[in-house]
Amino acid sequence: MLGKRCIVALFLAGSLLSGSAMAAEGKVEITPFVGYRFGGDLPDIEGGGRMSIPEGMSYGMMLDFMVKEGGFIEVRYSVQKTELDATNSSLGPGQIKVTDLDVEHYFVGGTYQWETSTPALPFVSADVGGVRFDAPGYNGNTSFAFSLGGGVKLPLAKHFALRFDGRWISARLSGDTDLYCDSSGFCLVTSEGTYFGQFELTGGLTIKF
Repeated sequence: MLGKRCIVALFLAGSLLSGSAMAAEGKVEITPFVGYRFGGDLPDIEGGGRMSIPEGMSYGMMLDFMVKEGGFIEVRYSVQKTELDATNSSLGPGQIKVTDLDVEHYFVGGTYQWETSTPALPFVSADVGGVRFDAPGYNGNTSFAFSLGGGVKLPLAKHFALRFDGRWISARLSGDTDLYCDSSGFCLVTSEGTYFGQFELTGGLTIKF
């Protein structure tokens, strides 16, 4: 499980690598984006039958630094403001809302794009980082994660392009990951080896420098 210090260290490392790349090539891309996430079932919960995180909107930003022709180091952050639901748990029968929940993604990785006979620039990407679960009034938990994805960039002008991404994100939750605890001390804890997966589709405007 990753803590806040690990997240900071991850992004500092990404920034250092990115700064080196920017100095070497003098090219950076910034992409604010909006998206939509699917998935989020958690079937193995101690104290709860099945937990789920509903699909919904997300938003964030990507920073890409060219290290060679077509190759980029990428730092990416996104957040989904959603909720945690329980089905047939010790909290009650049927499906009930347990708490509001922010699901944050922190990733550093690489992207490779290639030229085609059209203006469109397809690309693939792979990242490592963390997924953080943060409920109001409760200390959040962060778990190691990785993602694989791809998409296309559609140039609009010299310094602007549309970017569309599709990504699969997977996080392995440890047996002591508390997704929620109430004032009485009751907690919903993931079983050892539980995997959390989401798909995210995003679109954004890339600004090139």
